[in-house]
Amino acid sequence: MLLYITIYCISAFTIKAQNEVVNNTEVSQDTTLQDSAYTKRNTFKEVFSGKPGRAALYSLIIPGGGQIYNKKWWKLPITYAIEGGALSWLLYNRYEYKYYDRKFQEFVNNDGFDPNPNDGISNQATAKSYRDQSRKKTEYAWVFMGLAHLYNVFDAYVDRHLMDFDISEDLTIQAFPSPTPYGYAALGLGYKF
Repeated sequence: MLLYITIYCISAFTIKAQNEVVNNTEVSQDTTLQDSAYTKRNTFKEVFSGKPGRAALYSLIIPGGGQIYNKKWWKLPITYAIEGGALSWLLYNRYEYKYYDRKFQEFVNNDGFDPNPNDGISNQATAKSYRDQSRKKTEYAWVFMGLAHLYNVFDAYVDRHLMDFDISEDLTIQAFPSPTPYGYAALGLGYKF
């Protein structure tokens, strides 16, 4: 959810900044040039327009939405495995961080006395070290989760673009011997559309 809010805020800020730049240039331009050469553009709409953009938008909103839109059902388990793996790694690291943070707080509140000596953490420094390592892993897990989701979006976008390419058998490359004016044999490549 945090990823969606961040992406929305960045998009809104970018659009607002572009509109402010455009408004500043409008004031300095002549009105005749302004009417003929300038039309207001919405970058957010341009990125998500057309079929590839729509597939990317669906994947951005719902994981696997672009793959469903592209009717690539076999990619859904791969998409959910990648995003589910990233989410489970994040949740596991969050759990570890909370455990070690709680353990560190017990050491701090009890003046270095360990209320549970059987868990393998013997002092405050060890608990702090484990807590810091878990925090670092949690931050990496957030980054990995964002990258996994962006992979899903880019996969849907690129896949929709490639659906319109011609992959007929007429696109071939053939090697053939080529005669030269001096009688030497040469090898050439030819292609036909």
